[in-house]
Amino acid sequence: MSVSSTHSPISRKWFWVVMTVSYLAVSFVVTRGSVVGGWDNHVLGVPHAKVWDPGGMYLGNGLLLFDEPNQPYVGHPGLTLTLLCHVTAKTLHWMSASPLTFDAFAARNIHWLFFACMVVITGSFLVAFLMLARVALRV
Repeated sequence: MSVSSTHSPISRKWFWVVMTVSYLAVSFVVTRGSVVGGWDNHVLGVPHAKVWDPGGMYLGNGLLLFDEPNQPYVGHPGLTLTLLCHVTAKTLHWMSASPLTFDAFAARNIHWLFFACMVVITGSFLVAFLMLARVALRV
């Protein structure tokens, strides 16, 4: 008997709704609390270096990597997340119909760009989790 047959489609549907809303709520609170990262790490009471995830380099790379002709790559994040941040920032600039250049728009709205990028990254994690769950239920 497969795992997918032990639960009704309605209970699975509600699981995804509750999980998605919960995940987005936690992401919203965490992102608003520390929009650019800077988490303090402690292991058994011993402080370690700050972690600038999520958000630290993703947006910076996304703003610079694809448009600037001689811009160096400034961090380690995956190209997929960098591309998501770039597309998000460009879309917000386009939707705003701002007369500012993209660079000026990004500088003026950096807080909201960080926030929007983290929402998009959260959404990509949700999609990845859903895809993984669908594959796992078929095995």
